[in-house]
Formats: sequence, C-alpha cells, structure tokens
Amino acid sequence: DARRMAVERIRKYGRVFTTDDPVEVELACYKATRDSLEWQRKNPGVALPPVMQAQVNGLLPAEEHLLLACSLALPEKIFRISPWTRKRAWAFVHHPWHTELGAGGCGKSTDIGALIYFDFCAYRDCTTVKVYSTTKESLRKRIWKDIVKFHQAYPSDLKYTPSTFQITYGAADTIHGIFGLGVPRDNGDIAISNLIGVHNTRHICAAAALQGTLANPNYMHP
Repeated sequence: DARRMAVERIRKYGRVFTTDDPVEVELACYKATRDSLEWQRKNPGVALPPVMQAQVNGLLPAEEHLLLACSLALPEKIFRISPWTRKRAWAFVHHPWHTELGAGGCGKSTDIGALIYFDFCAYRDCTTVKVYSTTKESLRKRIWKDIVKFHQAYPSDLKYTPSTFQITYGAADTIHGIFGLGVPRDNGDIAISNLIGVHNTRHICAAAALQGTLANPNYMHP
C-alpha cells in the first residue's frame, strides 16, 4: 500500500532500507559489519550473539561496504579504487593501528582521508577524529584538503568550519567531529597533550608526515 511504499525505499542484501540514498545504505551495512568485527575483537573465539549475527547475514565484509559508500558518494575524478585502496581499507577496518609508507602522490592521503570521512559519516554521533601534521598549513596541503574535498562532494548534515579546521556533527559540537591540529615540530609534550582530553565512544587519530615530532622515542606513547 501507499504507506508501506513510503517507508520501503531501497531493497538490497535481502533487506529493506528506509532511505533513498544508496550511500546511507552502504554506511548502515558498514556500521553493522564493523560493529560485529569489534565485538569479535573483544570476544575472541566466541560466536556472535544471535541478534548481531542476524544483522550481518548476507552482507559483504565491512571494508567492502565502506568502499562502496566512498565510490557511490564521490565522482571518479577525485576518488578511484585501486588494489592499494582495497589493502588500505582492509587495514583500516581490521587493525587498530597501522602505518602508511610510500612516495608522494601515490594516494595515501586520498585513500585514508576518504576512509576516515565516511567512517565518521557512519558513526557521527559517537566518534572523535583528530588529524595531525607538523603545522596547520602543512595539514591543509596534505590529508585535510582531501577530507574537505570529500565533504564538499557529498552533501550531508555535517558542519564545516574552515577557520578552525573542523567538520562536526553539530555547529557547536566540540566532541563529535573531525578536527585538524598542528603539532609543533620536536615538541613531544605538546603533541601528547593535544591527543588527550576528549572522552567519546570511538577515537581515530591520523598523523600525516610528522617529521621530527615522533623522532624521540620518549614520545612514542601507545
């Protein structure tokens, strides 16, 4: 009937979704599969609870849903999936810590920026993301410009404040958001203090080309 058609908008993966945005469909599937991975990480060797198992039956791996969200939301001229993109997405989803090494222009910042941005879109109400470089000007030239580009390419309810390097869930939100920060070169005390102080359910930290800042092993805190 008309009432049911107004609610059921997209059918995919054997499910009915109450949205007409295919990106939101993939983000919802990503969130369900990512939550199941996190549960298994905290409960190794234990089967998923029946309700959680039912939520992920018939879905793709979490990284595939995240990449589908990225590719559906972004034009190919600014984001294209390569074999390296798939490796980065797998590492982003399955490992709490990983390092990207490679020559300039090989897509590290673009790929990680897209993964961070759309992960935040899926978990916008419980995630704090901090993105670092040696200075804010360096950050602007690196991963931050990609994150902003993706935000501008995909309409959402997130609030971008250029002057303070913030993309937040709400205009005055100081917790749920993506925050760009400069870490002074060779000043580990300030670097560590900038990492501390925000309490949230999920935290992501991304450091872009922190030459000198992490050279002192005394500041290599977990």
